[in-house]
Amino acid sequence: MIKSIKIQLLHILKSKSAVLVFFVLMYATGSNFINNMNRNHEMLYVSEMFDITKMLTLSDWTKVGYYIMQYYPLLIVIPTASIYISDKKSGMDVYIISKVGRKNYIFGKMISVFLATLIIFTVPFITELIISCVCFDTSSVGDPSRFQYFDTIVDDGKIVLGWLYVKNRFVYAAVWIIMFGIVSAILATFNFAITLLPVFRYRITTFFPIYILLHIINMIGKNINIKYTTYYHFILRMFETTKIKNYHAYAYFLFTLLIISVIIVWYIIKNRDIVND
Repeated sequence: MIKSIKIQLLHILKSKSAVLVFFVLMYATGSNFINNMNRNHEMLYVSEMFDITKMLTLSDWTKVGYYIMQYYPLLIVIPTASIYISDKKSGMDVYIISKVGRKNYIFGKMISVFLATLIIFTVPFITELIISCVCFDTSSVGDPSRFQYFDTIVDDGKIVLGWLYVKNRFVYAAVWIIMFGIVSAILATFNFAITLLPVFRYRITTFFPIYILLHIINMIGKNINIKYTTYYHFILRMFETTKIKNYHAYAYFLFTLLIISVIIVWYIIKNRDIVND
């Protein structure tokens, strides 16, 4: 299994689609960093500078982050959506199966999809955080709302993981980025598992399951009287405070998607008689 994961993880990360998405995210975080650098260059005093973590790409205060989230359902599936179909058409599946066996090939691919997506959707944002800490004054605590620090600190303590933010802003940002990567990985894994079903015969169809799923969830939230938001845009960005959230419900939902993914993969293996090594 480990050999299968190594082969397929490298194969995914070297693919053009994975490299494309990775550089799109690097370009986005780089653009946001340059915007922050230009803004801070105009400030005379540290007290005028915004809190570094509130100006990261994943923060609700940044325009770059807003545009990233608009295309998020597509970005998370581009690297791995059609990987299974591509392997079958190129004969890559035969090559890997000959080395690790069919069962390990399928399960290894699912784990590789998770890990590859986690890497792609974590490294650019962690890089931005590190560079920002090196280049900007870490003592800056200005709020983009322009309110005074003591007027915002109480509200900051009410955000999800607010206790961690108050204790250490940079650890908070790092934890949030990792959680963002994990959520992206779970969604990509579910998309991969669904596209193993025979109905997905063409590459173009493999890009839609997650978009449809997130759209349906959002519509349910709008048409049923649910107290908290179901729109991913409001859930996945730091410092978004306009909507009520229930992160316990979101965690249960993601865990359910992960379990369903494993069940689908196991079902495909059993029913296609590819258990033999």
